[in-house]
Amino acid sequence: MIIVIGRSVLARRFAEAYWKAGLAEVAVADPEALDIADQLQSARAVHVVDAGGRPLGELLGAAGAGASHVVVPLLPELGPEELGRALSGLEEGGRSLLLAFPPLCSRPFIRLQHLLSTGIAGTVTDLLFRLPGGEAAFDADIAGGDVSSAGCLGLSCLTMLAGGPLPWNSAQGSSGGPKGTGSRRVLVNSGSLILAVESCPGDSDWELVANGTDSSVTLSCKGAVYTIWARRKSFERILARFDDVDPLGDVVRAVERFLEGQTRHLPNGHATLLLAHAFQAVRESFQRGEDPLPAPPPPPTRSPLALDLYQKLPLGKGRNAYWEAKFNIETRCNQDCIFCFARNSAMVVTDLDARPGLLCALAGDGISGVMFSGGEPTLNPRLPSFLAEARKAGLEHITVESNAVRFSDPDIVARCREAGLNTAFVSFHSCRPETVETLTRLPGAFEKTVAGVRNLLAAGIEVNLNCVTNRFNYRELSELARFIARELGTVNTVTFSYVAPLGRADGRPDIVPPISEAAPYLAEALLLAEQLGLNASVPGRCGIPLCFLPGLERFFVEYRLRDHLPPERLRLPEDRLKTELCPQCPLDPYCQGLWCNYATLYGVEELRRNFMRRR
Repeated sequence: MIIVIGRSVLARRFAEAYWKAGLAEVAVADPEALDIADQLQSARAVHVVDAGGRPLGELLGAAGAGASHVVVPLLPELGPEELGRALSGLEEGGRSLLLAFPPLCSRPFIRLQHLLSTGIAGTVTDLLFRLPGGEAAFDADIAGGDVSSAGCLGLSCLTMLAGGPLPWNSAQGSSGGPKGTGSRRVLVNSGSLILAVESCPGDSDWELVANGTDSSVTLSCKGAVYTIWARRKSFERILARFDDVDPLGDVVRAVERFLEGQTRHLPNGHATLLLAHAFQAVRESFQRGEDPLPAPPPPPTRSPLALDLYQKLPLGKGRNAYWEAKFNIETRCNQDCIFCFARNSAMVVTDLDARPGLLCALAGDGISGVMFSGGEPTLNPRLPSFLAEARKAGLEHITVESNAVRFSDPDIVARCREAGLNTAFVSFHSCRPETVETLTRLPGAFEKTVAGVRNLLAAGIEVNLNCVTNRFNYRELSELARFIARELGTVNTVTFSYVAPLGRADGRPDIVPPISEAAPYLAEALLLAEQLGLNASVPGRCGIPLCFLPGLERFFVEYRLRDHLPPERLRLPEDRLKTELCPQCPLDPYCQGLWCNYATLYGVEELRRNFMRRR
């Protein structure tokens, strides 16, 4: 039984969302009803939407012993003292307080947190919340206390992204500007981070902007459509788009996953208390009637260009991190891999001809790498001219993402090398021809790819190999490592990815094996590769949880990058999950968990067993 406490329309809407989800039996309770304590005795979980005139601690204390989880969306009218007392009571009773406020457990906000934590914007220096009406509308929303208003959403997002107490100071900020009139209020976090409220340009309902040392990332909302986009100087790309976002449904799904032990990513009581302090500080500032800072300067008039930007981190030969722009220049492919999820009929091919001087502008904006991808980019007859243009622009790292089949022709390699190609990222899934043909559905694919890799190496082009571990090849991984060391020993890196249960492999146990079944073979291959002098690794995004390979943490990309990417900045992507035991694991900060689709296919008991074995 889930008890939803509240008298507002929002409480009824939450109850309806639970009913539609079929999560459990649901009941709505009036917080001021005399029999509220009797109603709460049967609760498995309590979801407080509004407390009416009753103290929150009294409500929570009335919950029965079986109510181990308490959900509070946000009660802006609560002061930190009352909420702190309620937290203490929950802790003493062995219960968990969760914050299930829509923006903090929704897919768009979780994706934004992940992007910022992995350094796509560099060090974040400014957080801006923009809404129509600017400061006046923000003031009205906070004073009104409506948790679904844009102002309350914005303050919650700002607080959670800042991750610490937010002294509100509308008279002066770290920028030190004079007092004046305008549409900006500033919160200063230890003098190192500026948070501001501004008027919203354009037709968005609201925007949340994180400005960093390398770029800026924006989450914008228009109706039920949420878009995340990044900007680096004069260049821009859409990182994600979410259609038909249902904030109430996001809350319900998050609570369901938490109750089933599949996630720990609902912010806890500390976050709730942090928000209470933020709301109190804002209200006190309003009451003092302080003047805001002058409005910020208008944004640049030129329209940024849209393109794919990635931050490449130091691996392999230990080069420094750099920014790389990725261009899809071909939709066709000469292979038909059974696990492919990259080929998409809606994929947009970059029209470089329509953007004269684009690659030169990239280099001028501090982007030193470019990758030409597809489909299979070598099928585009203009690839050499694109490579030459990139070299002429002064780009240092010029890469082609390929299956290397067409590089079996030495003339093509020579033309690309002369044009400026210096790196190739090559798919290399087995050393058995019959396995490669099964996976790629291209006769003779193995021989052509091997010949292509050899031609690339002979031409002085750096080669990085990527093996996708799957049902058909996991028993051959050690054999593959021996072959690479013996025949292709000068490759820079060998990455052992794990087949993603997406695209053609979604829901396919005949393609995606249980990780516990394949892990011993992967461990053997990694150790053998290390012994043979190969630089082998397991990626994060397309890898496996670290606990499947105990003692082999040194092969995992996140663990190897721990000095470049602090553990506290790593967050779980929205399409990944962990169990309730994972936070107790010392390797948890470096682990990206399981694909949600994998858990649908096999469950999460493998993770729980791994944890118990480590104890």
